[in-house]
Amino acid sequence: MTECPCKFAAVLQVSCALELIKIARSGDFLARKADVLKHSGCALGSLGEYLEQTPEEPVTAMEAVATATPDTIEGCSAALESVLYAPRADEVAASAAMNPVAVALLQKLIRLLLEKLS
Repeated sequence: MTECPCKFAAVLQVSCALELIKIARSGDFLARKADVLKHSGCALGSLGEYLEQTPEEPVTAMEAVATATPDTIEGCSAALESVLYAPRADEVAASAAMNPVAVALLQKLIRLLLEKLS
């Protein structure tokens, strides 16, 4: 198998997640296709790096949470934003780092956005 030349940090890319939420809320995902693809790639690449470096327990937790995520772009955006932000709206929660709920919501939002692009 060929090694991927891309390098990702094994952390939740909060800035990419927040940008995807902004794009989703604006409804401009078709006009901003390049941005959707770049931020999605960054978020998914980082998740892949994290999963490669950690035992299977996080995967099981993420899969269990994934079934309870909203099925709409709007619902996923709102739920993800509420997980990423601390009680103070201007402060991103440090606890969101690879939180299984945040990861499941981000994956679902990306899937829904990519479906709209195809």
